[in-house]
Amino acid sequence: GATTLVPAVVARNTRSAISKQIERLRIEFFNYAKIFLRPFLKRDLTRSPSKKEILRREIENLIWGFDREKLYEEVWQRPVYEVAKDYKVSGVYLGKVCKTLRVPVPPRGYWEKIKNGKKVKRPKLPVLRY
Repeated sequence: GATTLVPAVVARNTRSAISKQIERLRIEFFNYAKIFLRPFLKRDLTRSPSKKEILRREIENLIWGFDREKLYEEVWQRPVYEVAKDYKVSGVYLGKVCKTLRVPVPPRGYWEKIKNGKKVKRPKLPVLRY
């Protein structure tokens, strides 16, 4: 029994040593990358991005695929899920895009009120600040 345990212990210690070595190499690589790539980076790698910076990046990424004014007009003329089909995305995704781009969407029950002839106040498109 003792002879069969020895290879298992050795294998476990070897795996542990290998994983520690991999972790050391990963940290060393990251440190070298910080030193050599710093002149090419827009922000410091040692700090995590702020919420404002994350929001700005998300808005920049989303704005490439959507025109805010056009999107605003479309979501107030037809339900969001129908507009989403035109963009070939889901209604939930388009709702999140509208939220990120600060495009107001019709409230729950809006289309039923319109169908029954009631007038509903439509908010203006706010200025995009980030």
